Amino acid sequence: MTHISASDFRKNLFGHLDEAIKLNVPVSVSTKSGNAVVISESEYRGMLETIYVNSVPGLKQSILDGIASGKNERIAMRGRNLEQFIQEEFTEE
Repeated sequence: MTHISASDFRKNLFGHLDEAIKLNVPVSVSTKSGNAVVISESEYRGMLETIYVNSVPGLKQSILDGIASGKNERIAMRGRNLEQFIQEEFTEE
């Protein structure tokens, strides 16, 4: 996180906005009244999504279970395409 004064932020406003947007680096701006943090819109939306997922009972675990299931399916494929996998795993010999 970059820490700067409000005066320095004002001097290079677009440079600091680019830093937050393109490099996804939060910019902490200090003022006499307190501090503010500038983050990219994508970072902000990601934070809102994380808060939402964590606020719905069971949703986080359901997502993690789905990810684990997908990993297990990829492991089961062992580098084969879907057609090869189906033929080898489900065709009787």
